[in-house]
Amino acid sequence: MNCEETRHLLLSSLDAPVVRQSDALLQAHLGECEACRRFDTLHRQLDARLADALPVLPLSAEFRSALREKLPRHSAQERWSDSLPDIAHLAGCALATLCLLALIPRHSSAVLAAAVGFTTITFFLQAVLRSFLQSPEV
Repeated sequence: MNCEETRHLLLSSLDAPVVRQSDALLQAHLGECEACRRFDTLHRQLDARLADALPVLPLSAEFRSALREKLPRHSAQERWSDSLPDIAHLAGCALATLCLLALIPRHSSAVLAAAVGFTTITFFLQAVLRSFLQSPEV
């Protein structure tokens, strides 16, 4: 484990201390690296000072219900339209596979192997392309 990974885990463990206690690699690195031990001590002290200076305020039930009202709701139609490209891709690959099996029945095992490989690769590429094209939600 390098210092960058250790520091990332240390900062994450401020919110989830269970992760820190159960990670043997993290503890081993802290045992060897003085800079990361200082980083850990400094950030724990800072976290404690911030917790003392900024107490957690209880949220009212009205606030929670108002927040729920403002969160976007996804209808069944929106969920269906989100999965439509995946369904069309898989249906198209299945149809192409069936056509090839009908045209080349003697090589059915090779056709099925190629179809599974092609479908998997193109599904992955489609997912990557979709993630790049989607605008980040605010």
